[in-house]
Amino acid sequence: MLKQAPLLRVILPLITGILLGIYFPFHHWLNIVLPVSLFLIIAIIIFIKKLDKAYKYQSFYGLIIFLFFISAGYSLTIIKTSHFHDQHFTKIPEFGLAYGEIVEPLSYKGNTAKAVINILAIKNNNQWHSTSGKTLIYFQKDSSLILLKTGDRIIFEPDFKEIKGPQNPSEFNYKQYLAFHLIYRQSYLKSGKWQKVNNGNDYNLKRIAESWRDKLLSIIEQNNITGNEAAVLSALIVGYKDKLDASVVRAYSSSGAMHVLAVSGLHVGIIYVIISSAFFFLDKIKHGVIFKTIIVLLFLWAFAFITGLSPSVLRASTMFSFVAIGKAFNRNTNIYNTLAASAILLLLINPYMITEVGFQLSYLAVIGIVSFQKGFYDLIEVKNKWLDKIWQLTTVSIAAQISTFPLGLLYFHQFPNYFLLSNLVVIPLASLIIHTGILMFVLSPFPLLAKYAALVTDKLLFALNYSVNYFEKLPYSITEGIYITVAETILIYLIITLITLYLTDKHKRYLFASLLCIIVLLSYNAYEKSQQKIQKSFIVYNIPGISAFNFIDGSENILFTDLRLMKDENKLTFHLKNNWIKAGLDKEKVVSVKELYKSINLKTLYTINNTRLFVRQNFISFYNTRIFFLNDKSLLKDIPSKKIDIDFIILSNNTKVKLSEITKYLKFKTIIIDSSNSNYQTDNWLKEAINLGIKVYPVRDKGAFTTDFIR
Repeated sequence: MLKQAPLLRVILPLITGILLGIYFPFHHWLNIVLPVSLFLIIAIIIFIKKLDKAYKYQSFYGLIIFLFFISAGYSLTIIKTSHFHDQHFTKIPEFGLAYGEIVEPLSYKGNTAKAVINILAIKNNNQWHSTSGKTLIYFQKDSSLILLKTGDRIIFEPDFKEIKGPQNPSEFNYKQYLAFHLIYRQSYLKSGKWQKVNNGNDYNLKRIAESWRDKLLSIIEQNNITGNEAAVLSALIVGYKDKLDASVVRAYSSSGAMHVLAVSGLHVGIIYVIISSAFFFLDKIKHGVIFKTIIVLLFLWAFAFITGLSPSVLRASTMFSFVAIGKAFNRNTNIYNTLAASAILLLLINPYMITEVGFQLSYLAVIGIVSFQKGFYDLIEVKNKWLDKIWQLTTVSIAAQISTFPLGLLYFHQFPNYFLLSNLVVIPLASLIIHTGILMFVLSPFPLLAKYAALVTDKLLFALNYSVNYFEKLPYSITEGIYITVAETILIYLIITLITLYLTDKHKRYLFASLLCIIVLLSYNAYEKSQQKIQKSFIVYNIPGISAFNFIDGSENILFTDLRLMKDENKLTFHLKNNWIKAGLDKEKVVSVKELYKSINLKTLYTINNTRLFVRQNFISFYNTRIFFLNDKSLLKDIPSKKIDIDFIILSNNTKVKLSEITKYLKFKTIIIDSSNSNYQTDNWLKEAINLGIKVYPVRDKGAFTTDFIR
């Protein structure tokens, strides 16, 4: 394969260098000197023909090339990492005013609007300094925000703050996610703290693309496609996801059809097939293939344009452009070489693209289809034309799933059990919707004809949503709570690769190697399970505005919280569920903190059902560790005059109590100030703690409080 696809020899060390640059950055002049030196050595070897052709130097020559691409990938990443640049706005110590350009459309949530802004200049000591670097801005929501579009420039009074890392165990690392997009600071702007300077450049490509996308969205509205049908169509064709309801996203995810809502490889692939099939006649004339390729490329990039030039569509369009060009100039071009060429181009433009889940899934899905689909398809010969098409679609789904399911487990911790059945329905329906949807847009100057196209599209969308909901509601539609590490993911891919090589080449060494990897994987998994059985911990979470503390005993999961948290699935998933999945816990047992004050609460005792955890009023005992949950000052009056020994006190709900009062009733080691308290109240307690010499732990500032117990 490496001989037929020489670019694989390039992309593997290049990706290695990029990953090293992302996770182990080292900004030094050696980053430039090393790849240049290696390049000069390669040039000298090529220049001296004897060295190039001598067999004994081949390994050395190969090693130098390998090291060159690793160092080139590393250097490229460092160069592209904006906060290493001297002009990055974070290099200026004090800020007066900032001048920036909006580089992404505003997204609205609650009482704020979020935008990414490129900082062009900073005013310091009455002087403007040219700068670079992106930041995340949260605007207070008001009517003036409607006027802001991509390309507009504003002056504002910044209060740049460093983005916090994960505040709870195994919480999604939003700080790292933004850093991968070269964003390291954020700021909140109240109304009146910013001013629009100009309307931006009307010829800004992204601005024009977004205006076209908005026109297409208005056409959907004009043709009376509403509700979930409009939301899915907007995501399916235009790539606009803001209208999608959480329940719709969950249904598509659970049924294994989430890829339909993300405009990427599937959609661009359908456009590619449609246009390529429509101009089939050009294959029969002289130079027709060249003209056909140009037409295909124009349509691919027109589609990318009208969907707002989103990163996923740009990535997919680049991939299929290389495929189209490869077919035009050499029908026998190796597909792996073509994929490698497109990936190299994208990574040279933005090496951080390797961290995007969409990038990884897109390429792995195509590699899986190319590698496995034909083998599965050839297993069964189907003579009926329509059954053959169903079998072909089935093998495509199986092939894509084999190459992507390890990443699905790593990132999403779930597996859609009915993906084969759902894709047999969803992919044909999605293809038809793309056809009829595009026809509706084309016919929009003729309202009557567009209405008929819209009517058909609406019915197909209803059928699509109904099918997805049906598969989601089937028993055992999804296997959830699966946790694997990066190491386990690599092992699974290694096993898939080795088994594939064995089935292809029949060499026993591949079989033995795969069996060894399986043994290592099972041993690692068995060790993790053994550790989960003996785990015992107490965690006070950092969830703004909410009290939440957790007792973990083996696989048992007992959560004390404000029940508002249980009604907010997004907040629960973001802050807590990853940790529960990682720990291999059973379904959570939830106790309301508002009911703890009751002297004997049978409901609470029944819910807990754990002999190591005892609760009486607001006193909690867990493996001889005693905790007092103080959310009401009056609770102190019920404590006997003799001081009680307590390990931890949790202060909650802005209870109007001074720390000096607590010391009269309780003897304790640490006071934990949970995240339900206001900043004002927390600051007052922190000041008092310093004066009294009391040990306190504010989860607002330090993140979740965690302590592990030993049996």
